[in-house]
Amino acid sequence: NDGKCVDYGDGYACICPPGFYGLNCDRRLRCATTTCANGGFCRMDNNTMTCACPLGYSGDYCEIMERLDCKQNPCKNGGVCNGTDGTCECMYGYTGTRCQEKVEIDKSKEIMFRELCKKKNCKALAGNGICDEDCNYAECQFDGGDCSGGQQPFSRCMYPAKCARSFADGFCNPECNNEKCLYDGMDCQSE
Repeated sequence: NDGKCVDYGDGYACICPPGFYGLNCDRRLRCATTTCANGGFCRMDNNTMTCACPLGYSGDYCEIMERLDCKQNPCKNGGVCNGTDGTCECMYGYTGTRCQEKVEIDKSKEIMFRELCKKKNCKALAGNGICDEDCNYAECQFDGGDCSGGQQPFSRCMYPAKCARSFADGFCNPECNNEKCLYDGMDCQSE
């Protein structure tokens, strides 16, 4: 099955092509949900397993993220191409390698926090030198910086409210995974 075998010591080892495994590459892999990475679709063609990769990925198992050519403006829906690493930084509400997928935005949390700001009189408490935890949210302007030594860490972030709420929550939010949004608290590194 076109495996590459190498002698070593008292035996040998084989490097099998995609779709095969075993000591002699004599066992055939069947498509499984984990066979292809990054949303790739596994299919069997003439008893050979192949992965059909989504836009922006390549490799035998769709494991290689393709570097985008920013000169051709590959990002959709207002996304901005980062020339340093060849990736798209998507506008709030969009995701995907080229910002091609729309995501549902939960406005109820935003409204709830705005109401909380009014109820707790956060506007009057902001900047008084006392950290009011109930007002330490983007919608309340982070209590005027009282809880962060006068700094507003998400002030340069495109989506300060969303990224502050989702910071280091264990889930990767691609729109917050950049320097201005403090890399989403490293949530995207653990995936």
